[in-house]
Amino acid sequence: MDSEARKQLLRKIGYGLYVATASSDEEAAAAAVSWVSQVSFEPCLVMVAIRTDSTLNRVVQKAGGLAINLISASQKDLAASFFRSARVEGGTINGHAFENGPETGAPILSDLPGWLELKVVQIFQPGDHTLYLTQVVGAEMRDASATPLLLPETGWSYGG
Repeated sequence: MDSEARKQLLRKIGYGLYVATASSDEEAAAAAVSWVSQVSFEPCLVMVAIRTDSTLNRVVQKAGGLAINLISASQKDLAASFFRSARVEGGTINGHAFENGPETGAPILSDLPGWLELKVVQIFQPGDHTLYLTQVVGAEMRDASATPLLLPETGWSYGG
């Protein structure tokens, strides 16, 4: 196999960017993620892949749920602030205001156009990312006109 061709092709898969968040006990975690996809209409299921060695992964496993916060195309700087470890202080996470989700308690970022709350249904550990099969248990669309931030439009890459 041509590994360079594989990498280039995998990076062409249409990924969006999201902030995944979770909270368990006194600990909250957040990270930018791109491997997210709906996998079923009924029940409404979403797949999320999270780095196995991350704090977010550990907190999602403890919490049994998470939130996916939609990032708009105009919020690239906000997305970049979640490429580092999450820091919670004074009602903010990495400097961005949040409230706790009504179903999972996961941080819901106030300045983002929408969010989903997800309950973990199954966990798979096929490699360096943990794959969560989740059921949608809550949702809010705050700005239906928002265009999602797509990974190729950022100049960043994750995959391959």
